This record gives sequence, structure tokens and C-alpha cells, in this order.
Amino acid sequence: MTQMRYSDKLVQRINELYHDYAGKDYSQSHPEIFEEEVFRWKYLSSRYLSTLAHPIRILDIGSGTGFVAGIICQALKEEDTIILSDISQEMVDLAKRKFEGERYGPHLKFVKIAVHTPYRISFESHSIDVITINSVLHHVQDVQTFLNEVDRLLRPGGLLLICHEPNQKFFDNSLPYWAYTFASFLDLAPANLSRATRIAALELSRRIGVERFARRVYYLMGSAREKRVSGIAQSSAQALMLADINRKLIAEHLISTPLVLDVAKLVDIRATSGFNPSELVPSYEILRLDTYDHLYKFKTLHRRNAFVKLFDSALSKMLPNEGANFCVVLKKPAI
Repeated sequence: MTQMRYSDKLVQRINELYHDYAGKDYSQSHPEIFEEEVFRWKYLSSRYLSTLAHPIRILDIGSGTGFVAGIICQALKEEDTIILSDISQEMVDLAKRKFEGERYGPHLKFVKIAVHTPYRISFESHSIDVITINSVLHHVQDVQTFLNEVDRLLRPGGLLLICHEPNQKFFDNSLPYWAYTFASFLDLAPANLSRATRIAALELSRRIGVERFARRVYYLMGSAREKRVSGIAQSSAQALMLADINRKLIAEHLISTPLVLDVAKLVDIRATSGFNPSELVPSYEILRLDTYDHLYKFKTLHRRNAFVKLFDSALSKMLPNEGANFCVVLKKPAI
């Protein structure tokens, strides 16, 4: 089915408003980023940034509250500069407050990215040595235009690090997506399905040889169902947020009637289609590519469960390039 096309300005503005609202609660709503990505960025900064000739100038696009900058600054020197940038002013302000009064080594600058079509980030061409992008691309509708702007900013021979983005190969491969769907079905079944249906699901799992896994899921995942129930209490606050976003979009003549589609789906407009990391910037050299989270959101929901970790690890060995998310390090050709 063809994805509906929205104006780039509308998608950018929705992302701006949504993240203005989500700002202070962002780390709680995305624990998989703030807990599991720490070690990945520590390794990347040690492996690729600390070995560069200094001083270096780094642009972090979509900085949020400063997660990536807070990690990579440990591998940098005082003469280096990190520019934290975001489309949300609230995120920029939160990042400023996070680093205020602290001594982090490199110089820190904070920039609000304006809504602009085509995408435009106000720095001179070839003025940046390293660009970091963490969990941002799936918010962008016109990815090619966005990456063209990234290419304009990055100097020849510079590095582009893109992490925690959806992997197209995961969605295209039936095996890992089936494993995620099946695990999620079992997780939901005790709370939402009839007894007869639950028995039928377990019988099916017995016939295809995964009954032990099914029963383990049934009895180990109760806490996740409790979280889903508690999440209902947040629905009224979300409804108020969405109503306010719709009012602003109508006042700005970006829409004529309130959006029927959940605004969050436009915020994460590319989250369920994913990207092929080798095709993002074909002229760049791939220095490193990792894929992970082979059980997709199920792994995130149960990230501390040993059994889920074991199953996810087994899938990663079978399908090393088909995890739900990827992290890639790219190098721009030197002139």
C-alpha cells in the first residue's frame, strides 16, 4: 500500500510541536535509547572520534536533551566543538540546562533548526568534520533532501554516524518479523483473547515446536501488560496535546481540519518502512554497520528479561544484517 504523502513543512512542524511537548519526559518515553545506546556511542566515539586530527567540529542533528553529546564529549579535547541542534526549542533549552555549569572539555554550542523546505541547516558548506544523527531519520519524510543537506555540510573525508534507525531488511524478511509478531501475540493473548483462542495459540506453538517458548512468554511478561494498563492513564494528557497541536496547525493554515490520523504516526513517519543503510548515501564508504533488536519492540519492552535476550541473541546470529534497528558509520570521499 502506498504511503500517503504530506507536505514536508507539515511533517517538520508536527515534529517541532510534538517534541516541544515531549521534551522533559522524552528520556522516560524512550528508555531503549537512553539505556541501551550508551555503550554503542561510547565505542563509536572511542573508535572513530578520538583518533581524528584535532581540533574537530561535530554537528549533532536532532540532539534532543543532549544524549549523544554527553557521551562523545568524553573522547574529545578542549579545542574541539560540538554543536547540538534540534528542531524543537524545548529540546534545545533542556540540553542547555543539562550542560549548564558543567565542564565537558570541548566547546558546546546550541542551535535551533528552523522549519524550512527544502531542509536547510545554517552552516557553511564543508564546514563540519563529523555529523552524528541518532534516532532522527525516521522522523523525516524527504530523507534524500535531508541527506543532501548533510552532505553539503560535511567536509570531504568527514564522518557521518547514523544510529538507532529502522532497518528495511527486517521488515522485508518474514522470519524476524514473524518472530516479533508471534512473540507479541503471545504477550497480548492472556489479557485480550478468549480462553479458547489462547489454548489454540499454545496448541499451534506445540505443533511448530516452540511451545516451551510460548509458555515462558505467557508467564514471564505480566509486568509489560501492567505497563499497558497504566498507560491508559496518560491518554487524557495526550488527547489535550494532540488537540492543541491541531489548533496550532489550523491557525498556521497547514491543515484545514484536525488530523484524523494519530499525530504520533506523522512524527515517526518512516518508522515502519525503514531504510537500507547501504543506500542512504551510496557514494560514502561504509566503515561499520551493525543491526540489532531482532525482536523489534518486543525486545525493547522486555529488555531486562534474560529469556528474551537469549532469543534475540539467537536471531542475531542467524540473521546478522536483519535486526530491526541499525547503526552505520560512513565516510565521505576525499577530494
